[in-house]
Amino acid sequence: RAAKNTMTELPKEVWFVSKNKRYEFDFRCVDGGFFVSLDFLNLLKKFEIRNFQYTKIYMVNKHKESISSKEYYFVRFYNKLEDVIDMEKSNIECYKQNGHIKKIWDLQLKSKAILPEVFQINNIRLFRVMFCSEEFKNEVEKLKLKGITFVPSNEADMYKP
Repeated sequence: RAAKNTMTELPKEVWFVSKNKRYEFDFRCVDGGFFVSLDFLNLLKKFEIRNFQYTKIYMVNKHKESISSKEYYFVRFYNKLEDVIDMEKSNIECYKQNGHIKKIWDLQLKSKAILPEVFQINNIRLFRVMFCSEEFKNEVEKLKLKGITFVPSNEADMYKP
């Protein structure tokens, strides 16, 4: 997993060998990024999201046979947002030693923050969470993309799939 909030070089392609017989999702969180379908990737591009990089990923079984009819990509965001959590309105438990977030009971984003349509927050407690606008959410639902659960941002750390 990349600990930095900067762009790093990705391999030209990735091979993901799975014991599963079929993959038909459009979005899945993995260490360091996300596996997304071509449909989801095209949606990111349609909304002009620019702070991510991607590379082709092949979903195969141990015999190197494709286990999906979809085209997949590994997506990694960089330039994750800083200073967008409203600490006054949020209910967040922090470690006494270093002030890092221990548990989020209620996450509130700053209302004056100008937020992109899709983004991540640069915080280890939220590294697997992708935030999006209502408009992006509506497009995902219209396309009936699989593997995505929408949760209000105030419940971002409480939802466990």
